[in-house]
Amino acid sequence: MERGACFVGKCFLKKIVILLIALGGLLVTGCAVLTNGLSGSLYIESSKVQQIIDKAEYPAKRMQELKDDPVGAPLVKSYEMFAALMEQKNMDSSLVDSMRLSRRAFFEPWKRVSDSICNSASGELSLEIRAVYEAAFRFGIESDYDYLLKEQDSLHYEERKDVSFEDKVEFLKSSGLGEMMAHFFVVRQDVPYFVKPAKTLNELETLVTSPWEEREKYKVTNMACMEKNPLGQETLVLTKEYSTLLDAFMGVDPKYAFPFSDSNLKEDFLMVAISVVSRHWGHGFHYESFPAIMSVVFNENRTLAILNVMGSFNTGGFYSLEKRDGVWKAVAHKNTWIM
Repeated sequence: MERGACFVGKCFLKKIVILLIALGGLLVTGCAVLTNGLSGSLYIESSKVQQIIDKAEYPAKRMQELKDDPVGAPLVKSYEMFAALMEQKNMDSSLVDSMRLSRRAFFEPWKRVSDSICNSASGELSLEIRAVYEAAFRFGIESDYDYLLKEQDSLHYEERKDVSFEDKVEFLKSSGLGEMMAHFFVVRQDVPYFVKPAKTLNELETLVTSPWEEREKYKVTNMACMEKNPLGQETLVLTKEYSTLLDAFMGVDPKYAFPFSDSNLKEDFLMVAISVVSRHWGHGFHYESFPAIMSVVFNENRTLAILNVMGSFNTGGFYSLEKRDGVWKAVAHKNTWIM
């Protein structure tokens, strides 16, 4: 191959040098890469170079599109002020106030949309799933408190283990768990569910062995929303519109697996309002808050339930619940799967 066939011009080469520094090295598969033995010069096929540049420029293009979107524009405006504040040694209080107002201008309409959606789900099954979810949520908080207390203050475990539920929540929040500090809790309202014949919880547990089995047989219903979850967070429903807006904001490119953007700073910016977590292997982001419902299985008279939840970006498990005197109680939880 002649040198001229894959030589990159100066205007192109400048961009490549910047990108190589930012990436800390580059592996190009299936393209023509030649090294001149005397000079050590590197040549890369121009189509691959353009692909890399397109990927690097994609987040900025999406942000510009959001600026022209009446729903997304306040989020971009608020983030730009946040990024400016991060560069300041002494934060400008007026800029902080303006940033908060702009961020609120994005989340308040989302909350109104969510309330409207939530109010439409009030059937018996929708309310049942919400009650199951809330019971499992509380069980998880109790378990997390117990575990963390033993880790941090084992000497006083016995005297502190039976404090009020509210005190347990405050203890967990004070321990710096970021997702618990967010103002909102984001859910998907559509929940896959299935009914299996079982008279006891043990019997139902034996029938639910995998979180993905028989998914094609599952029906889907809308879950009634908790006004506030057990942590005191208000509910946002992750609609297709808001999922798309957040993808644009985070710089998620459907053509590439890994976001190429300042996503960490954006996660920090959003953390006050919602928890955003990178997906397994970097395939986009989780906008749903954890624990997130994957599915629920009931027995025929809906007195027993197995709730399948995603507890983190790549792990999950089952909560076993039973209805006692008309109230759902979680009795066990097992982490059973890893993605």
